[in-house]
Amino acid sequence: MPLLRYLALVMVLVAITHSTFLMEGWPGRLSAASVEFGKLQSFGLAPCNAKQDRCIFGDAAGPLGLEIVGDSYAHQYVAALDPLLARLRLRGETTVVGGCPILVGIAPIDDERRKHCKAMQDAIFSRLRPTTTNVILGQYWSLYADQKVTSEFVRSDIPPGPERTLAQLQSSIEATIDS
Repeated sequence: MPLLRYLALVMVLVAITHSTFLMEGWPGRLSAASVEFGKLQSFGLAPCNAKQDRCIFGDAAGPLGLEIVGDSYAHQYVAALDPLLARLRLRGETTVVGGCPILVGIAPIDDERRKHCKAMQDAIFSRLRPTTTNVILGQYWSLYADQKVTSEFVRSDIPPGPERTLAQLQSSIEATIDS
């Protein structure tokens, strides 16, 4: 009998939890000021209108004026550029791949992750290459330190350290711009 009571309690709690999830919490318990304060926590993604895997901001009906690509850190630019693009009646879009460097020739050390990042990078640049859209590359650059990524632009003529990292980054940036 105690097992049945336990199962009944679990089912009741699961039902309450699931209904709370479907209602996106219990918004009725919050004051208007609390709801507005909560919206501040959406940070830079507040202006986003989701379109598949991209964030659309600015004037969603306007022509594409800006594309932000990079890892998830690139979303930080959305909130700053949203009012400007809306005023110019231009649309902005982001294409981000978390944990993947966007620069050509730089990839995570992990083989599976490297394949995924390379496929995403190729898809992004093949979509952008024929356009004249303005592009911002955004990364959490320090996440991709020498020991965490491989580079096609190895500069063994420079001792390990900041100078070699900057030289490899410069080569990668030039290759990215040329691609």
